[in-house]
Amino acid sequence: MSKKHFSILLVVTVVVGLAVFLLPSRTSDEASVEPGLYLPELAAAINDVDQVQITTAGGEEVITLLRSEGGWVVQESYEYPADWSVLRPLLANLSQAEVVEAKTANPDYYHRLGVEDVNSADAQGTLVSFPGNAALPAVIIGNAAQGREGQYLRRQDEAQSVLVDQAFRLPVNPAGWLDRAVVDLPQDEVLSVEVSHADGESVRISRVSTDVTDFTLENLPEGRTTRSAYSINQLASVLDGLQMDAVVPADEVNWEEASELRVSMNSGLQVTALLAEDEEYRWVRLEASGADEAAEVADAINQKAQGWAYQVPLYKYDSANKRMEDLLEPLEEE
Repeated sequence: MSKKHFSILLVVTVVVGLAVFLLPSRTSDEASVEPGLYLPELAAAINDVDQVQITTAGGEEVITLLRSEGGWVVQESYEYPADWSVLRPLLANLSQAEVVEAKTANPDYYHRLGVEDVNSADAQGTLVSFPGNAALPAVIIGNAAQGREGQYLRRQDEAQSVLVDQAFRLPVNPAGWLDRAVVDLPQDEVLSVEVSHADGESVRISRVSTDVTDFTLENLPEGRTTRSAYSINQLASVLDGLQMDAVVPADEVNWEEASELRVSMNSGLQVTALLAEDEEYRWVRLEASGADEAAEVADAINQKAQGWAYQVPLYKYDSANKRMEDLLEPLEEE
């Protein structure tokens, strides 16, 4: 071997050796983690879980989900039914999450992954725990990985964090865990709608059959015209896919000055909605009735809505609480 080739080989050897020396070692900061399920305890006991607690940054928001005879409920929202389509994938993905690779075990670097202790006021992650089963570990769900699949997790009682192959959806307030669907009365099946206000004024729209596209505003004042077919038809859509923002027991709302909305469906189903408001929110309370096939639908609505007041968006409330002048063209000024 020539001196020139030997010198080149020596330089390459030194460079490689230096690079190896400078590479971060996988010691306490990023130890080896066995591949496979990250939470095998949860996978083995998934059918026995009866309580899930969600804690956000600073411990300011704690959401407790309980399994009852009728299904899961949200404790902080008067034990109103939880949205199973949100809770189910969380439990399934946690129990099925497999380790992709080990990440840091150094608390100084937790913030990079969003797995710092949630007691910190600026914590990015969310703690999921199972108070009803001491054998199940609490886990901090951190950030989604950037540029690759998966999300970062860390058991609360362990230093080691990991990247897993699952992604997680975690609402951070009680409303996000509620079954927000209130009632769904398709506009295409509505025959008439009547709004009765506490001062005696009433507004009624109707059509002879569902084959007729537009509703007619009844008792149209002489010499007046309606704003548009859209403004009238919109009144028939207020209970079409209605969702709530929050829920409280009905007796916590003052209904003395409430308006009453009555919707009659082609099937014979009739739904009455009381409409009330306070300084902050708009509330709806439902009751349904019907015969034959409509009776079954009415029973389902009453079983879900009886005893509850639903906080609804302002635009939905205003669309339901119409007065005659809201549907008429303004009078021309003299």
